[in-house]
Amino acid sequence: MTFLRRRSVPQRRGAEDRHRAGLYRSYYVEAPVRLLRVAAERFRGTAGRINLFMPSSVFVEAPPPGLEDYAAAKSQGETALQALAAASDAIAVHAVRLPRLATDQNAGLAAEDMQQTAEVLVPLLLQRCATVSAPPGAPARRP
Repeated sequence: MTFLRRRSVPQRRGAEDRHRAGLYRSYYVEAPVRLLRVAAERFRGTAGRINLFMPSSVFVEAPPPGLEDYAAAKSQGETALQALAAASDAIAVHAVRLPRLATDQNAGLAAEDMQQTAEVLVPLLLQRCATVSAPPGAPARRP
């Protein structure tokens, strides 16, 4: 499992806005796709399976004002990774749109309605670990 994140800050207009949108795309689309492709190449021909946990955001569904580029990049990342997984039996992508979490990533946003990060992530990760199948011949994993 891997975690990819970048600080989310409300956008500014103009060249800075385009630059920030490019950074979001680089971090949430291009980097994870590159990572998954390298991992898939590394494990080609083995019995192993790549299981990638991608923490996404509810902002994909309803971006707050100023975070539209962030939400678009998260959505594009979900789509790109799911496409890679669909093309390979050796790749599984588990993208979860997390609720608003109190993190350093969104420290500039209003704190109302934010959930505690550990209270949300720990159950998701434990559930994900319990559902990851062991390679053939290996003992079954227990949660």
